[in-house]
Amino acid sequence: MKEDREKINERFNHLKQKMIDPKFQHNEGLSNEVGYYIFDYPANRELFIRKSIQKIEKSELATEVNLKVYDVYDIMIKILKDQQIYTGSDPIPILEKIEEKHGFDSLIEQINNILEMSESNNLIVQYINKKIKFQKQCIIFLVGLGKVYPNLNGDNIIDLDSKFANKVQQALNALNYHVKSVMTWTTDGFFRETKGKLARAQSLGCQLVEMECSALAACSKFRNVKFGQILFTADSLANTSNYDKRGWGKSFRRASLDVGIKVLEKIDEFKN
Repeated sequence: MKEDREKINERFNHLKQKMIDPKFQHNEGLSNEVGYYIFDYPANRELFIRKSIQKIEKSELATEVNLKVYDVYDIMIKILKDQQIYTGSDPIPILEKIEEKHGFDSLIEQINNILEMSESNNLIVQYINKKIKFQKQCIIFLVGLGKVYPNLNGDNIIDLDSKFANKVQQALNALNYHVKSVMTWTTDGFFRETKGKLARAQSLGCQLVEMECSALAACSKFRNVKFGQILFTADSLANTSNYDKRGWGKSFRRASLDVGIKVLEKIDEFKN
């Protein structure tokens, strides 16, 4: 327990140094990507983390870098309660009845619809934007994410490293493969492919369905690992009787591995 606290304190010290780093403050070295960082920690250290963030929030450092701390859970509750203008009464008991009658999935759907979570400029983003609209450059801490999970569906899109993805595509073209870059919909089961989610995926421009790309991309981004995924589409629900079985995956594994190796051989940073 003491060792965990010491490690977390070390990481907080590193965080404080990072906050005053000009490169961090000006989003440098990220290839024009949006700068956001995850501070993960064991769940049993939650109270210690809260106190540590409160200390930073009250420190001179916070004033120096114009630190803003927003609790996503508190924002969610405030926005939901503001719906009383339309419902005529406190909407929280109404939502509780929806969960009781229709289940947790229906509750999540209702909350996400109210907060417009399918939009990049959802109500939580709008709330924070209004708060910082007239602020000078600032650093934002988003807390309370564990409290809102799984009530909110966070970001709908995981972006790949565009520079690396382009290198992969160029290597495939050089190997005479006909390829194109597309947006995919990651879902882990056909029972989740509801009409509403299908319509949303189509509206985002998704062209195919797969089961792991977004998770691998998110983990790779967090761990600062290069990632690209080559997808071979074999079947379509538009014609279920006509598709490429690919030996049920067995024969294609070796072929896909060979393609991956040849692609890496053509990318300078992986040569030798």
